[in-house]
Amino acid sequence: GKISLLTYASMFNQIDIVRNVLGRIDRIGDRYTRTKYLKSPIPKPGIIGLGLTTGMTALHLAMISADSDIVVLLLKHGVNPLEREATGTDAFMFACMFGRLDNVKRWCEIFPDWDISRTLAVNGMFFSPLSPSIPSFVCFSHFLLLFSYTYLNVHTHILALHTRT
Repeated sequence: GKISLLTYASMFNQIDIVRNVLGRIDRIGDRYTRTKYLKSPIPKPGIIGLGLTTGMTALHLAMISADSDIVVLLLKHGVNPLEREATGTDAFMFACMFGRLDNVKRWCEIFPDWDISRTLAVNGMFFSPLSPSIPSFVCFSHFLLLFSYTYLNVHTHILALHTRT
């Protein structure tokens, strides 16, 4: 599969290239085309050898491997923070899963009212106590640890997480 220059540069933390590409995308008049270039998802079937799943965007990859300055730049230029890849994982959850505390903290500053239950409900696997998927449990535990630490350092009030029944 092909990777867009925006996605590639975001993944490899190349802020000057990301800034240049976003500047060019900003000049696109047609909203549909502009949104398509901002999204620039990894095409089917993904790039299995690199662990890149179908639908991962520049934002997903920036949250995993780039400085938070690139994350902020992407968001300021209109990249959709609600976008999910093929397994239902959003960019915030990827940062948690990969231990990117810097990006998790920045995300919480930008989105203080982020709906955590949306992130926790990835394919319904994190709230199922009968789930046989140990990796899901490990990711969920890692997420809670990172999020609790980050949230308590960024905010002064307590977050109540509610499970879905």
